Amino acid sequence: MQANFAILFGTTYKIINMIVYLGVIPATWLYMLSRKTTKYINLISLLGVVGVFFIPNFSQFCNFAFDKCVVFLNDVASLINSDYIRVSVYICVYGVLLVYLILLPICYSKKTTKKVLIVLAIIMAVYLLLIYPNLKSFVQFLMDKNLPVQKFFNPLN
Repeated sequence: MQANFAILFGTTYKIINMIVYLGVIPATWLYMLSRKTTKYINLISLLGVVGVFFIPNFSQFCNFAFDKCVVFLNDVASLINSDYIRVSVYICVYGVLLVYLILLPICYSKKTTKKVLIVLAIIMAVYLLLIYPNLKSFVQFLMDKNLPVQKFFNPLN
């Protein structure tokens, strides 16, 4: 999905990835926390997200940060005797989801939390049953066909 955003915004997968994982996702966590604490967290979060765009050589910063994330994920993969793709799914999908699951009941009513959890359970079930087992073969299929999407699925691009 982030590769599609990269094409849409005329930027790279690495930049979109860093904006999402280092900006948007933490900002949503801060927003959720601000519902139970002070609204000033929203202002701090907004200033942080906007401030990132004023980093000199933003694209170079994103490339550097992405490459460091890849190194980290590869190191964790070798530590637990796994591979990059599995570890990135564990940390970047399940880890992020876990934080949302922890924040949901803290920040929202039981009724809202229950609805969100049911929808998430359905989405995760579909993901685990249909997409995750076939993800590697699907990506390999796309790469074998020499489609232009190759560069988006290579984490070291």
